[in-house]
Amino acid sequence: MGGPGIIRQEIATSSFFTGSVLGTSIESTPFRLLLPTAGSPTANVISINGISVSPNPNTFPDMTINTSSPVPVVIQTQNIPVNATLTLTILDEDNVADTVVAASS
Repeated sequence: MGGPGIIRQEIATSSFFTGSVLGTSIESTPFRLLLPTAGSPTANVISINGISVSPNPNTFPDMTINTSSPVPVVIQTQNIPVNATLTLTILDEDNVADTVVAASS
């Protein structure tokens, strides 16, 4: 068995709780909710090797990249921290992950 404790009530008005409390009781107003206001984070591939990519996945262009040199991939983001690291997964025609590339801004 423990000893006496403290009860903390977070209530908007003191008339909310009408019962009695034995022991120490503290009342305070609730903290303001810290909800995000910027919207959901998004990341979209805009172009690959200079070829524009449609945001519609059903019209994504087929492309073959036959080089061992790096190929530029332009990714547009919204509501993602500047220091975040994105992971780009490239799928083959059977939806098997072929290459995974980590990128940061």
